[in-house]
Amino acid sequence: RPGVGQNYNDHILFGVKHAVQVETTSVLLNTTRKWQECERFKAHADGMLADPGPNFAAFVDYPEDIRQNLSAQTKSGNLWPCVSRGSVVPNTTIPDLSQFPSDWPDIGVVSSPLGVNGDGNHNYADLVCIPMKPISKGTIKLRSKSMDDKPVLDPQWLKSPTDMDAAVAGLQYLLRLYGTNSMKPILDASGKPIDLESSNKDDLIKYVKNNYRTLNH
Repeated sequence: RPGVGQNYNDHILFGVKHAVQVETTSVLLNTTRKWQECERFKAHADGMLADPGPNFAAFVDYPEDIRQNLSAQTKSGNLWPCVSRGSVVPNTTIPDLSQFPSDWPDIGVVSSPLGVNGDGNHNYADLVCIPMKPISKGTIKLRSKSMDDKPVLDPQWLKSPTDMDAAVAGLQYLLRLYGTNSMKPILDASGKPIDLESSNKDDLIKYVKNNYRTLNH
């Protein structure tokens, strides 16, 4: 039937890792510690393996200065440097986001201990951003008449320039959270953070494209 399988709308997420001064699942990269935690979980159902993460979540709007940055780009008629099907698309972020109810949050923010440890000397954790107002639409199609064949999914994540604009704003918000006084006591300054604070917009776009994944809805 016409319209069946159209307008597939899904969320993405992406995170920024930082070294922290508390234990995270980074310790599980140590083989001895990993098996200790396995035995602890089997015996007592607690320990590191009892924490699937994420631990905390919040649903928030962009701070006003980040939102005004989006609005200024739109009002000035500038073109957002995203490419869709080979052509630059005008920025329509604010009109697109205004389609949602006024109490609909811009992003979800999740903290997670599921950080990887590449140097063997630090624990890492994630702050994760989930843009809550995706505009891009994809499709779901049948592969065949057989129910044994998986359908063909084409989610078209980030196809809309609005979604990339919103994702970059969310990334900027994550970086701001790491710089707050509330975060300072747990951050490990000796660990090397991802250097995005001084990045330009093109770098932030590249980071989102290289690090986003599905929320598995």
